Amino acid sequence: MKYLSLLSILFISTSVSAQYLLPVKVENCIIDKFCLDCGDKRAGYKEKDFSKLLKALNTELHLEGLDGKIMFQVLVAPNGTGCVISHTDESKNQITNTIIEHLNNFAKWTPSVTDGKKELKTSINVLFTISNNKIDGSIERVDFEKFEESFDHPTDPEITNKDYQYRNVNLPNYKIEVWNTKNSSLIKNNVAHIDIDSNDKVWTLSDTKLQVFNGKNFELNEYIDLKNNNKSGFYEISINQIDEVWVYGNGMLYTINNGVWNRQDKILPKDANVYKIDTNPKSNEIFIGSNKGLVIYKDKKYRVID
Repeated sequence: MKYLSLLSILFISTSVSAQYLLPVKVENCIIDKFCLDCGDKRAGYKEKDFSKLLKALNTELHLEGLDGKIMFQVLVAPNGTGCVISHTDESKNQITNTIIEHLNNFAKWTPSVTDGKKELKTSINVLFTISNNKIDGSIERVDFEKFEESFDHPTDPEITNKDYQYRNVNLPNYKIEVWNTKNSSLIKNNVAHIDIDSNDKVWTLSDTKLQVFNGKNFELNEYIDLKNNNKSGFYEISINQIDEVWVYGNGMLYTINNGVWNRQDKILPKDANVYKIDTNPKSNEIFIGSNKGLVIYKDKKYRVID
């Protein structure tokens, strides 16, 4: 009998970091802020759709003679998408890679809700068990008592750079100011993304809200899209050389020109989830990274590389 992988003990493994709960990190996700299996209503998945995912895995994978368990740490976003950030299979078996691909493409996760509001992102653990030539999976809820006990036995930090000392002779010439929720109208201290336009206005995403800092105040920039019922918030922003602001949020791509919002609903592939927006000032191109490939936009034309 072959054994695919032994499940690591979640709260004892010394290779676990503050964000990555499981030993093997997966670097393809945007990790800024998330809560651990939180919410009055915890994150999960739509049972019928997850059953289809399991059926697809059982059809695609060759599981003859295999026994084992693999745990995956998945970040669930308010829009129902998910992304695997760590797992327990240190052998990095192809079966694990296939499961990750299916989990990342699965768009029927149900976000966690606290006080009637969807959480920004939630980390949940999904355990897959292979037995009798079949794979099955379900959510493994966090045992918070054991998790809290693990803080009573901290391990020494791993120091990888023991020689280099940072020096900046110009540091005394800098003027450093701190803006936070106590001394400004910033919504949350956790600022996920920023960009600056040619007028030195700082565009920020704080608590999935878009705010513009004019040097004194953070002004909330809201837009009511009557054609879009998604209220999950904003996650990505980029400004090009002509001060055109590109924003991804509420499951939609928008541009803002001189305060006027425009939907860009024909640019993204269907069911695309945007990870990153960037601009090339020399070529005037907009690059949009998503789970459906790379979108390149220029001169009102776009193409998708997948």
